[in-house]
Amino acid sequence: MPLAAADWPMAQSVEQIAANLATVRQRIADACARAGRAPASVRLLPVSKTVDAARIRRAVAAGGHELGENKVQEAQRKAEAMADLGVHWSVIGHLQTNKARYVARFASEFQALDSLRVAEALQQRLQLEDRTLEVFVQVNTSAEPSKYGLEPGAVEGFVQQLPAFDRLRVRGLMTLAVFTPDVERVRACFVRLRELRDQLQCSAPAGLELSQLSMGMSGDFEVAIEEGATVVRRSAGMKHALVLQHVAFEDLGTLKPLLLAQGWQLQVLQAGVDPLDDAEAAELLVVLGGPISANDTETYPFVTDSIALLRRRLQQQRPTLGICLGAQLMARALGASVVATLVPAGPAGHSGTALAR
Repeated sequence: MPLAAADWPMAQSVEQIAANLATVRQRIADACARAGRAPASVRLLPVSKTVDAARIRRAVAAGGHELGENKVQEAQRKAEAMADLGVHWSVIGHLQTNKARYVARFASEFQALDSLRVAEALQQRLQLEDRTLEVFVQVNTSAEPSKYGLEPGAVEGFVQQLPAFDRLRVRGLMTLAVFTPDVERVRACFVRLRELRDQLQCSAPAGLELSQLSMGMSGDFEVAIEEGATVVRRSAGMKHALVLQHVAFEDLGTLKPLLLAQGWQLQVLQAGVDPLDDAEAAELLVVLGGPISANDTETYPFVTDSIALLRRRLQQQRPTLGICLGAQLMARALGASVVATLVPAGPAGHSGTALAR
């Protein structure tokens, strides 16, 4: 059934954000019940990337005192601007060594440790700041080259070297599941991380806790809980729209003011350039395509890279739009119905067609 604008999550007030958070926590409790777990065993980490300071303040007032950010410098700016709130900031994205100094200054947690170079950089900066940092080791359980993280077979050797960095408090493992509508393939990523954690608890050096599993985001956190997740990430309580944009588009045309008028915070990724990790947590996903042909070597990879993500979100009945020029191939690939014309005139004067379910 096509999604109307009224179905999209609206969170403009403290009360609305609190209601959204309560809904997510109830879904966590339901997933825990299915798995025979206590709801208190799962920590919800709301993600605030692309969200402005005013809305973050409302989210904190609604009870979100711990927030995750993907980009470290954006996180630092927010932490400095809202130091009065007492928020605990978790950096959840890949970190370059030259940005370790930012994490060392403000973050309580870092969930994407996957190299000794980053561990060394954090150790040095944390010593200067006289701070410690809780960390998770990121593991690439899906074997996707587009994802960061250690291969599962390399994790034990990596963990054995972490006691040398006494400013890092190793809490557990983190992974991002494969983007696919196949729930069992998603589940396999979570099972792999849990089994790896269980093995490491028998062999890890003394002092490394390794009890926590950070896995599961907006589209798959319930499956992750069923497989043992102790931390799940979700953009709870805030309206985050992610636009996956084909490089041929110069701007968003009439789409941008339409979304902004409804209160969406926009984040734009370039298809084939930026990693798709953020797309999983977005409350609304919009995919913009160009004229599509299977013989077009420039454009077709954009379609094939996006189809699995779109199918997965559509299966889960999550707010998703596929907007493209020359939509026949996209419509066939998605099995979706053409339901509306959203962009009257796109680049080169073509009409835009919206696919939604």
